[in-house]
Amino acid sequence: MDKLKKYNQKLLAILGTIAVVFLAGVTIAAAFLFIEQQVNRNRRLRNSNAITLEDKRDKQNNKLRDQIITFESPHLIDTANAIYMIPVSTIDLDNPEIANYDTYSNERNSTNFDSYGIQMPKHRSKSYHGSYNNIIIHHLKTNKQLSVFENKVSIGNFGDYIVKDQQYILIDAVSHDTNKDQKLSEKDLSAFFCYDLSSNQLNTVRIDNYSLVNYSPIYDSDQILLKFGFDKNEDGKYDPYKEPVELKTYSVSTNELKDLIDPAMQKKLQKLLDD
Repeated sequence: MDKLKKYNQKLLAILGTIAVVFLAGVTIAAAFLFIEQQVNRNRRLRNSNAITLEDKRDKQNNKLRDQIITFESPHLIDTANAIYMIPVSTIDLDNPEIANYDTYSNERNSTNFDSYGIQMPKHRSKSYHGSYNNIIIHHLKTNKQLSVFENKVSIGNFGDYIVKDQQYILIDAVSHDTNKDQKLSEKDLSAFFCYDLSSNQLNTVRIDNYSLVNYSPIYDSDQILLKFGFDKNEDGKYDPYKEPVELKTYSVSTNELKDLIDPAMQKKLQKLLDD
């Protein structure tokens, strides 16, 4: 009996130790997760998701800026040709400053690209969700750099995808101030943009009174499924709780946009609901 009692005590001690170690591990993991969430939250707060359209001037009529650009780490999207994608974000300034473009000199931006410490990814597909205002395509071999957009936009999310053996950057972005608040933000109606990396061509799918909700490549085809929210009351905003969604397909080969649901079927379904 004494041996059995001692055995049970040892077993309980071992189980107790395991439980303590497990709880400690969970606590540490939760702490790291909380810290990471706070860092990401602070970063989102630091980076603006609204692009101002207001032309601000000082008393001497100098153009003032209240936002500055900032960059994220490059992401390798084409290993064979050493092509990188660099997201561009925006930071709001506490105090507006004179827009001086001489500060962007070659000396300031002569960073060695190798210092980014980029490793070859296992997959050539990556998505970004946040607040961006442009994307840079960097060709490392030729040191050629291209900006995807040539006008002001507020990018909600984007990613690089391979569709029918061709590589594209698919983008959800706002290019028009549809709610008339002098800003480009997630409160405006967004559009779909498709950037062809082989031709460096940007194609736009923007429909009046519609806002892109999400996009998804259709397996083994050249089609992208586009989910558009319909701004039924035409107030320049899409309300997902009160306004409907329509599904469309976009061909990267022909740039054609079509309804996924046949209009006759839509009419039939609505009539069933009405009756």
